[in-house]
Amino acid sequence: NDVLVANLKVRPHPSRDNANHDNNSAQLEETAVKKAILETFIQFARNEKMRRLLDSYRTYVVLRELHKVEEVEELGDLITHVQNMFILDKQCLQQPRPVIE
Repeated sequence: NDVLVANLKVRPHPSRDNANHDNNSAQLEETAVKKAILETFIQFARNEKMRRLLDSYRTYVVLRELHKVEEVEELGDLITHVQNMFILDKQCLQQPRPVIE
């Protein structure tokens, strides 16, 4: 999870790269992949056991960091939807966890 979060912060957004002539297609492809992943998380989070499994992998933390840097509104809405599924589950996000540095 930490690697994913670090990747989100370090990797430049395709739309900011003026040298790339395929900006639009690269951004659309990246958006489509993120959307597919988020929709998969939504499907998993509907099931209590899968939601707990995702929670054990700290998926919420990764989504929280992704939400901070996401520029596409539709993806931001999907991220919020998945996060709310964790927040509304009283068992998720309540477990004490070791601090990862």
